[in-house]
Amino acid sequence: MGKIEINVVLLSFVWVLALTQILECCRDLWVGRARVKWAASPLLWMLAVLLTSILSWLPLADLGDALRGWLLVGLLAYSFGIFFAAAVVSPKVPEAGVLDLAEYETREGAAFKLTLIAMMMLALPLDFVLAAARGQHADVARFVAGEWSVFATMIAYLVGLSPNPWLRTPAATAAVALGALGLVRNVFFA
Repeated sequence: MGKIEINVVLLSFVWVLALTQILECCRDLWVGRARVKWAASPLLWMLAVLLTSILSWLPLADLGDALRGWLLVGLLAYSFGIFFAAAVVSPKVPEAGVLDLAEYETREGAAFKLTLIAMMMLALPLDFVLAAARGQHADVARFVAGEWSVFATMIAYLVGLSPNPWLRTPAATAAVALGALGLVRNVFFA
């Protein structure tokens, strides 16, 4: 196994831990459902973070020799941010008492939403470097226009910071829809 493959495995390990956080939380919520006060918005945010994790992990397979230097450092920082967001978006069901998902989002939502906004801001220069590494040299204006979904997702997360639950749920729905669109584009049309 060469240096590049080891780097991909290291990054993949962090992404798998992020996915595991969310999936284990879903299991715990289901098993402890009698002690959970359900709310749509936090569940949608969990799905949005899950989709973001998958979407950002998929391109690792295509990096090849480009995965070195500052790109590796940037992707490692990005993967740590994704892991942190996945850990915070995934509440722990208490052994006793009730977990109120809406209250949990009010209390902890800013942590994962701001982390993901920061990760999307980091993703823009990383995506530009990745495009250049693949030989897709585009001018900056064309690149920015092509990244419309990143900007739209950032807006959804910014709106999701609202204390108003009537705004948080549509924002989470928009983040899920944008993530699903990105997944479909990357899996079927890339």
